[in-house]
Amino acid sequence: MESVEIEIGEELGRFESKAQWIDRAPKVYQEAYAKIGSRDIITLDSATPRRIMLRGLQFEQAEKDFTYPAVIYAIKATQKQ
Repeated sequence: MESVEIEIGEELGRFESKAQWIDRAPKVYQEAYAKIGSRDIITLDSATPRRIMLRGLQFEQAEKDFTYPAVIYAIKATQKQ
């Protein structure tokens, strides 16, 4: 199995709960992309190890596991391992 190491950059936004994600996601992501242009972003919960948040099911699981906040970061660099 191939793995990739991701170096995160600046924080671009956060969601303190699933309800906040439902209410604010379009605006928060739009602001994040406006701030950094076309660079990539990643959303991570606060689990150990942190989990990538891609769709509603993962935000729902974070609520069940009490792993909010979910934070949006700019991706600074990636490297194959």
